[in-house]
Amino acid sequence: MDDKSNEIRIGAIGPIKVVRGDSPQRLAANAASRIAQTAVECDDLIALVCDHSDPLVRMEAVPRLKARFPSDSRAQNALVNAVTDVDESVRCVAISAIADLALPVAGDLLAAALQDPEPDVRFFAAIGLQQLGDLRAPDDPETFAYHAT
Repeated sequence: MDDKSNEIRIGAIGPIKVVRGDSPQRLAANAASRIAQTAVECDDLIALVCDHSDPLVRMEAVPRLKARFPSDSRAQNALVNAVTDVDESVRCVAISAIADLALPVAGDLLAAALQDPEPDVRFFAAIGLQQLGDLRAPDDPETFAYHAT
């Protein structure tokens, strides 16, 4: 490991950033995860996804909401609303959740997300559309999201 870059190279995978357990980023992520883990009721998870001030908590709560309450219409609505969250990471996990659940509105939501200003969001939307077998899916999500001009 190169002390200057804090990266490890693993074969063809490339660099993987190493984050110390006591780094501010790791501590914040751990705290967000603990908050999301304490929410056991659907309403509690919905409140975290929709209303929590910390985007890390919202991001942690999205997959939990999807996994625990996939058929609950209130949970599905919260996931749909999370696609337009101000934080791009929350938008990405919400897009993945909606594609995984194949919600009836998934195709249109993901197609709209192809216009998102953030490349990661566009990538997740493109992958989600492919997963759904939607004809609006770009042939090459990576090129579409990261290399389009």
